[in-house]
Amino acid sequence: MWKSIEPRFDVASGLATGARDNQEDAITTEFHAGCDEGFAILADGMGGHGSGEVASRLILSSMLYSLKAASERFLEIGEDVPKALRAAATKANDELGKHAKSSADRDMGATLLAIATIGERLHWISIGDSLLYLFRNGDLIRLNEDHSMAQQIDFMAEKGLIDEDAAKDHPDRNSLTSAVCGKPIKKLDCPDAPMELEKDDLILMASDGLATLSDNEIAKVLQKNRKRSSAEMVMLLLAAVEGKKDKTQDNVSIGLVRVGHARPATLCAPRKPSEDDVDVIEVPLETAAE
Repeated sequence: MWKSIEPRFDVASGLATGARDNQEDAITTEFHAGCDEGFAILADGMGGHGSGEVASRLILSSMLYSLKAASERFLEIGEDVPKALRAAATKANDELGKHAKSSADRDMGATLLAIATIGERLHWISIGDSLLYLFRNGDLIRLNEDHSMAQQIDFMAEKGLIDEDAAKDHPDRNSLTSAVCGKPIKKLDCPDAPMELEKDDLILMASDGLATLSDNEIAKVLQKNRKRSSAEMVMLLLAAVEGKKDKTQDNVSIGLVRVGHARPATLCAPRKPSEDDVDVIEVPLETAAE
């Protein structure tokens, strides 16, 4: 069904290399004017000799192809969106495993974060430590699980087993407990029940490079600039990361979705998926100043 109406979602994404030599993050969004369904995918690669870059793009491309093929059915079978997300992740994991067998670096892998908005409902699948937040009424709420050692280390600090400074700088803090690496996935976060969205909600997804900013600092940027466009807020978050001048700054990728006015869900005309249909854009940090 075709319907000429204003965009339901204001969506933007951006990446920065940070202090790294190459970009191992990949992100893409698929939201169209007049549609009440859309999705976004983020992968943060890992592996030596550029393998992380290969892994993240392979996973993103596979997920994009699978979700484009499934998205025309989302409004009709909303209860099966989690099933579609899990199936897409399994396929991406299998494809990465096949590629790794013929690669010099068989330990390549990536985190995976994908969201799907269907009307007023938000679904997601998360594997690894990428970040998914809901910003609502001034509050920044982490939605997805953190599949890294950070939670366990913070728990040890809370119980007095190690001090807070040691916890913050612990060498195993960013060690993943689950990832997409072509082997059985140890943990995944994909709730059966969706999150109900409200007008003016902000959905923020990012690689762990954004963790250079505290949750409070992220919330301040969003609150201060929430009347700006999603593109402007993404640029300002990247500028805030750059402002930290961290000499070990990881790659950072950000996707931001602002929810517009509610209305009856409308399904767009089907779009043919293409394995080459991936749009990943590097955002120069020098252009991100307010």
